[in-house]
Amino acid sequence: MNEDSGSMLSFAKQTGKIHRIRMVIVADDPWDQDKDLPNYKVPVEFEVERRNSEHAVPLLEVGTSRVAKRKRYAHRLPVKRSGGVVLYIETRRIRWVEAVNQYVRLYVEKEKYLIRDSLTHLEKRLEPRRFQRIHRSSIVNLERVRELHMESSNFRWAVLDNGIRLRVSQGYWNKLQNKMQGLT
Repeated sequence: MNEDSGSMLSFAKQTGKIHRIRMVIVADDPWDQDKDLPNYKVPVEFEVERRNSEHAVPLLEVGTSRVAKRKRYAHRLPVKRSGGVVLYIETRRIRWVEAVNQYVRLYVEKEKYLIRDSLTHLEKRLEPRRFQRIHRSSIVNLERVRELHMESSNFRWAVLDNGIRLRVSQGYWNKLQNKMQGLT
């Protein structure tokens, strides 16, 4: 706490005139793997109560009902292999993801892996600053996109760093362009 918040609490203790103090504390997440993310704010409420109306003696309690939490994204995805072996794939290594019926196929460098998951569920687990849905059946790693092409109003393509061309649907085109400009 800083001096201002300490003096507010002291004033509340001495006078008993303040019933609720709302503060916002900026905190670093010590477990965060991505150190370039900005700090996040955690609102904390202090309750000041009166024991009785004649003696204004405040009590301070930290409220826990409004603690802001940041969403966590997967850094690795489990892939079941034959023989009961589970392989963990780092998400940053994924070039793109394709929906295949009730499965998704991960294209990781020169390998392909099939996992039982929906594209929508996987999209929620992947970090949106790094991954973008570009079609109803595909998600791309933005760091792997080398070029964007619009051949006509109906044909849009994302070219990856390995030369693979992926179709981009009209509904995702503007969002993809905006995210790509934000990376430069």
